[in-house]
Amino acid sequence: MSIRQQPSKLALAAARVTVLIGCALIVPACSSPATEQDSAPVTDARGCPDLRGSYSVYVDTAGTGVNFDGTPFEELPFRQGSWVALTSVAGVVIDTDPAGELSFRFRLTDEEVMDEIRMMNEYRPQQYRDWYGLLKPAGRAAYVGQHGEAAYQQRVAELGPTTEASMTLRHGLDFSCEGGAMLIPRPSGNPIRLTRNGNGDLAGESREYRSYGVTVWCGDGCKEMKIPTGIYTGKLVWAKAPDLGAWSPASIRDLSTLSRPRLEVEAEQARVVAETRQSNEDRYAPLDTIRGRFAALAAGGVQLLGVEFAGTSVRVSMGFADAAVPLDEQESRIEQQIAIVAERQGDSFNRGSQVQRRMVCCSPTRREVDFTLRDGPLVLPE
Repeated sequence: MSIRQQPSKLALAAARVTVLIGCALIVPACSSPATEQDSAPVTDARGCPDLRGSYSVYVDTAGTGVNFDGTPFEELPFRQGSWVALTSVAGVVIDTDPAGELSFRFRLTDEEVMDEIRMMNEYRPQQYRDWYGLLKPAGRAAYVGQHGEAAYQQRVAELGPTTEASMTLRHGLDFSCEGGAMLIPRPSGNPIRLTRNGNGDLAGESREYRSYGVTVWCGDGCKEMKIPTGIYTGKLVWAKAPDLGAWSPASIRDLSTLSRPRLEVEAEQARVVAETRQSNEDRYAPLDTIRGRFAALAAGGVQLLGVEFAGTSVRVSMGFADAAVPLDEQESRIEQQIAIVAERQGDSFNRGSQVQRRMVCCSPTRREVDFTLRDGPLVLPE
């Protein structure tokens, strides 16, 4: 008999555990959870409550709330196929259409909006720069003066960050109604019941199971099985929030808290680099001339490796390309090379010059030296 045909002791144990889980789940599933919330008045023939309104969203992470796993609320559709979790949401606006479909607009928390703004600067830099410019007093005044206040507000909203996650739930597919409650099905267990309580809050409850995980061998690897240990009624109360509105840049009291547009920073850096390079070209001899001067000084196997502008100075690299030369001899000849350069530079060698001896990265048998020079006959025009 093959190993595949012979059940192991772990497999038999897993099977017994599975049977026990099934037995534990069958009994409580037969009864529906009692609700302590006051149901909203039935508003249509389907028995659906009127949930329209705006509410603050609170997610209970202490293990006593409603479990949304496997429901549309587990992952809220966001920009470009991404999603956000309910823990990233501050509030929700619920509305209906004539067909009875429910629309949900989830407002992100201010912290999540600021993260979205940073992402916009990083990955949509042109959009961010345009939006940032309109928020500044000069940009706002110019746009309003040309297009008007309404057009300005619309343009700011178009360019601004994505601040809401939206979804639509359809009756008969995503939810059903019974006795004045909205029922949201789940892959396992009883559905979630949503109503409105006597205060007008969005209220919900669900039958939940406490459990702990057991790791078992299932033939193709270790997997965790959840063993139920008890039952509790998950509660949800999202308080009504009639003043809940869309996020606005007006909540950013100080624009200095926003990062400068990346495109502006990069343009400024490029301008500084160009100006510095032009200043170096005006101050120093041409790089080809400097290369020729140092190449003429190379001796004892030392070679000229590179010449470049580095900030407001000139960096010259010299060293050994042949690793066959013993290290002590390389170091001795580099010291001689430093002495030669110091002699040619004269007094200027001690005025701001830097010498850095180094081991070549990934090649410990080679030595090099870098000269950083700001003046002297080797780098200045004749």
